[in-house]
Amino acid sequence: GEIGSDLFLKSKSDLPGEEANTAILYNISLLYMKTGDYKTATLFLNLAKESAKTVEQPNQPCRLFLEVAIMTNLGYALYQQERFGEASISFEISLKIARQFLEVIRWKESTASISEHKAMRSLLMVLINLSRTYLSTGRFDDALSLYREGRDLWQTMLDKFYSGDLELNDFPPLTY
Repeated sequence: GEIGSDLFLKSKSDLPGEEANTAILYNISLLYMKTGDYKTATLFLNLAKESAKTVEQPNQPCRLFLEVAIMTNLGYALYQQERFGEASISFEISLKIARQFLEVIRWKESTASISEHKAMRSLLMVLINLSRTYLSTGRFDDALSLYREGRDLWQTMLDKFYSGDLELNDFPPLTY
């Protein structure tokens, strides 16, 4: 399935101008995805991707999360159009950013947190989507490698977040 297709970004008035513009373009793309118009969704996701490049502080968690959401949904929209090569590229970019997002969160926060959970969950969704795309293009070994990485990440998440002090109910749904 898709990541974030029914989860909208907040475009509050307290967001900086370009970040609000990016969120609006992204949200419009989600409306088109919900109606199955993946071609128009792709157009708006590409506009959101370009708009995101103008957002300040490229290595900040919010910016990285935004880029993961855009690139993953772009990959999904392309996948739905059977543009598997382009979908793979989008998911590969998203995977790189998702890994960077998780590292930034881990560097900034020394204990398990909702931010780390969000970063790990984003990474897991990218791994799943990219492995499905690889399966569609006959890249079975690559798909298997990503599934295994996703399985290991899922086990880490279970061990870290769903036992001990933190409970599943402590984490809000993943929102983009």
